Amino acid sequence: MKTIKKYQKYFKEFFVQFKHWLTVQNMIRCFIIIPLVLFQACSTMYIPPSMSTPLLDKKNDGQVDMGVSTNSVYLSGGYAFSEKYALIAHGNLSYFNFYKRFDNKNSRYNASGFYFDPFPTNAFAHRYAEFGVGRYNLLSSTTEKLELFGGGGYGYATENQIYKNKYWVGFVQGNMGRKWKVIELGLSFRMAYSGFHFSYHSQTNSTNDIRLKFNNIHVEPLLFFRVGYDPAHFFLRAGISKTQPNKSFSGINLGYGIEGERLRYTVLHLSAGMSFRF
Repeated sequence: MKTIKKYQKYFKEFFVQFKHWLTVQNMIRCFIIIPLVLFQACSTMYIPPSMSTPLLDKKNDGQVDMGVSTNSVYLSGGYAFSEKYALIAHGNLSYFNFYKRFDNKNSRYNASGFYFDPFPTNAFAHRYAEFGVGRYNLLSSTTEKLELFGGGGYGYATENQIYKNKYWVGFVQGNMGRKWKVIELGLSFRMAYSGFHFSYHSQTNSTNDIRLKFNNIHVEPLLFFRVGYDPAHFFLRAGISKTQPNKSFSGINLGYGIEGERLRYTVLHLSAGMSFRF
């Protein structure tokens, strides 16, 4: 009990400094500056999830988020099933599950002679789901929030069944934020460890097939902003990811998934949507 009170004191002191920075103006600057610095096409075998950030208050509180991001549509949420513990969940489908880039003649759609494709030419169709459990409202406050979760997920990515990546993810995640009457601002930070099972099937020579198993460490911070009155809020999120594999890809240059001897993954993801509390 003394240890818990000690850490609560440290976190409250941190929030005194954090809420001075956590203003609407600073958050807007971050949402503008980060895309300008880090924006890139999502030509990747891994896209980080837009994490669940419920900022729950008490038992039986729940939240559901429905959003669209720069790479997928997703559904996430959280539910406080006891006075201390809560569940979180997230699932997403990337746009390549719905949008076909090539017609039957293997040529790109170009009905008017002017061609524009809003999607990159070497992206995977992703499917991913995760679940987690942890503590919520660790500061016992109605305005400053701190949550800690741990969990795991499973994903599948494919490019025309030639390139495939099946992967599992284990993660620990912290959410912290500040609530006002209409506005909520916050920061999430995730550390994750994953196992990738990547394969490439050559259409011309099976001896060129590639199968790789390797692990990765992921560092994934995310900023979020919500505005509205209960039960509905509009939200914006901006997240970045740093993925470090434990394997060298020397001599591999596929153009899809592994390009120029480097693992291709999404560095930046932006999203917007509606959040509902119950």
